[in-house]
Amino acid sequence: PDRPAPAPAAVAAPVDDLPADASLVHSVLHQAAHPMAAVFHVGLKIAALGSYVALGLLTGSFVVQFVITVTLLAVDFWTVKNVTGRLLVGLRWWSDLEEDGTSTKWRFETIEVREDAKCRPWLRRIEILPIRAGRIVKQML
Repeated sequence: PDRPAPAPAAVAAPVDDLPADASLVHSVLHQAAHPMAAVFHVGLKIAALGSYVALGLLTGSFVVQFVITVTLLAVDFWTVKNVTGRLLVGLRWWSDLEEDGTSTKWRFETIEVREDAKCRPWLRRIEILPIRAGRIVKQML
């Protein structure tokens, strides 16, 4: 089946609009083309990790801890695959079942970043940074 075309890269806000006392988080969100996508991308990962740690300390039930954490991780996976991956870095992927019904073909697409979009390369790192930070935190636990 035909898939819709990827969303074009949006133009980020100019740096000159920032107040002098802006925090790092405020400046990153102000410059991001999709600030809500960036908040959800990072926030769901923090929520899943926080629920794992907090529920482990606060409840004696591993089942409650497991169900809530896995649910948050499932929502995070869906959000990264279908929303933030596409908006932040222009990635999308899906699988197609072949006509013989026995094999699956994976399809991956990425959009080209237009030079006139003034996309700051470090904003694209928002997609990968939580994944790497998560691995470090898991190693420490």
